[in-house]
Amino acid sequence: MELYTNVLEENIDNPDLLFYRSVYLFLINFIKYKNLGEEKYLGKCNKAIEAFRTFEMNAYADELANFLKKHK
Repeated sequence: MELYTNVLEENIDNPDLLFYRSVYLFLINFIKYKNLGEEKYLGKCNKAIEAFRTFEMNAYADELANFLKKHK
């Protein structure tokens, strides 16, 4: 996991990693929301979901939304 996150952090502007970076940000913010209970992290999760919808990746957006609803 650490290698994965290090690669994403070092290559934050690489467009080839946009999908993975978006999922990473969703998960990091979800973990922060669960640990700290701050709504701002939940809002960031929802922004990631909306970004997937914007790029017409609706099936994946639905998966993340269902995950969030189930585990929130």
